[in-house]
Amino acid sequence: MLKSSYITLIIWWVIFGIIHTGLGSGTATKIMARVSKYYRAIYSLLVFITLLILIHYHFAAIDTILFRPHWVEKIIAAIFILSGFVVMVVYTWSYLLTFSGLGIIFGIEDTSALPQTGLYAYSRHPMFAGAIIFMWGIFLGYPYMNNLISAVCLTLYAFSTVYLRKIFWKAENFPKG
Repeated sequence: MLKSSYITLIIWWVIFGIIHTGLGSGTATKIMARVSKYYRAIYSLLVFITLLILIHYHFAAIDTILFRPHWVEKIIAAIFILSGFVVMVVYTWSYLLTFSGLGIIFGIEDTSALPQTGLYAYSRHPMFAGAIIFMWGIFLGYPYMNNLISAVCLTLYAFSTVYLRKIFWKAENFPKG
């Protein structure tokens, strides 16, 4: 039986997924963009706040170590953590003003389509790819139950989102490849 702190962590992953995918879906974006030109900025703020709460509950659930990693696993974990972190930072930076809606605050209009180069040629959301690599690296180096739960939830969320978006969004919104 999972402890209540782990169940709370899973619930916050579900809440994050609903807010991130539900409010970021094509239909919600089109409807809300008509209501407010600041929709994307508000959406990004809601996702960010939910992510902060999720991270709080992630760290609040640290207590059960699953195994003691060998030094080789620690090195592999460090490579995963560093590479995932770099991907997240690079693609967060490129995403920040263009797609988050923050550009409108600074007078930068979003006229660009979804990029098709770099990691975008392989992944619609490279930040998630980086986050998955990062989170599994964290689990490998620090094999606590909360890290396993977050790695599994993040992976399931990312892959289920890809599946759901392919069903509900037009195929042209996805990279070819």
